Amino acid sequence: MSKRLSLTIAGMVLSLGVFSAEAVAHPKHKHGQHGHHHDHKHKHKHKHKHKHKKVIVVKHKRPKHHYYHYRHIPPRSTYIQIGNFTYLKVDDHYYKRSKDRYVHVVL
Repeated sequence: MSKRLSLTIAGMVLSLGVFSAEAVAHPKHKHGQHGHHHDHKHKHKHKHKHKHKKVIVVKHKRPKHHYYHYRHIPPRSTYIQIGNFTYLKVDDHYYKRSKDRYVHVVL
């Protein structure tokens, strides 16, 4: 066999192998189908028009007491000193010292 004939046969075998591999890779491709075959691949990822964010809703409760007398402070309270002012924190509500009682304030 001549060198030229063997190269021609090798080229045909390689090209047939490429075509058959493509036919196997696309099983929906039908042989003998005429017209355009569109195999769409998305080049751009779809972006959401709105972002999902976690939202924390804080509901403000009214305080149980409008004020506390300094002798009747609940045990679950915390004293806070800011400058010359003394505050009392009870159940996430703040009370400012005024004479003999702590009056509820909104911060």
